Amino acid sequence: SSSFWSWWQRCLLLLLMGLTRRQLGGGAEVAGGGGGGGLKALVASGHHFEEWPPDVAAEETSELVAAGDRVASWISCGVCEARAMSLLDQFRRSLLELRARGDEAEDLGDFLGGAGALCKMADLSKLMQAQGLEVIVHTDGSASLKRPRGGLQPAYSKRIDKKAFHYKSYGIQRACLNVFRKGLDVIAAKLWETKQEESELKTLMVVTLSRLPST
Repeated sequence: SSSFWSWWQRCLLLLLMGLTRRQLGGGAEVAGGGGGGGLKALVASGHHFEEWPPDVAAEETSELVAAGDRVASWISCGVCEARAMSLLDQFRRSLLELRARGDEAEDLGDFLGGAGALCKMADLSKLMQAQGLEVIVHTDGSASLKRPRGGLQPAYSKRIDKKAFHYKSYGIQRACLNVFRKGLDVIAAKLWETKQEESELKTLMVVTLSRLPST
């Protein structure tokens, strides 16, 4: 991202745009997905973009890795929201167990196995397919998560394979890792100190993730 638009500023902007779209009842784009012509100014201020590679599995190259990293930078909010919501009950149960053992919220990451355990590609692939979330890339260099109309299920790799490298799957995993490496302790601290209802906890988690500092 550019020096002005830090990661969390972009993430919060996209969340707000997604919430506004849902309130107005339009579109199938996921909050935090981003993309589209309205964000060309943001894209223009970043790295030069030429074109996206074909959406097929191929031998890993630096270009495919760069495309996956670019995808990750745009869809981090959407991925982290989907993954965090799927883990909310697990987070709460784990924190209760830690509290009973006399441990602290900061021990949650180690207790759960860290970001790597939470962002296994097999689990993310299953989650994205179950929710019908497809990575859509745009000609302006942005990317977004959408639920395609017509009931078509998106296809993702179950593991990252150098011989059959799928840059969109890689982008999903990178987005998850980037967020939870920075945010797991923050999430734990917020859930540790609150006794809100589940619906309020979901909102709290999304806002917490959107405010993580840039790297």
